[in-house]
Amino acid sequence: MCSIGETCDAHLFSRLLAEKGNLIQSNKTVKNLTFKKYDETLEKYAELFTSLVMRTIESMLQKPSALLKASSMPSIKEKHALSDVQLPSK
Repeated sequence: MCSIGETCDAHLFSRLLAEKGNLIQSNKTVKNLTFKKYDETLEKYAELFTSLVMRTIESMLQKPSALLKASSMPSIKEKHALSDVQLPSK
């Protein structure tokens, strides 16, 4: 992040990226606050994901038949069998 300003691809990124990277790297307080907020956000979304998975598993165990979907293809009956189909002739 800090060295992006020195590469040939620097024009693809904002100038602020390298500036903020240097600020985070040089200032211990900013670095600690950034990583603290990052960890808090990860923890928040990990809890939400875990909750979602647990609710899905609970619903599967309560009513498993609701998750079974019938095939969209109708079953082939005797009268519709392919044995009586003929290829076109010339």
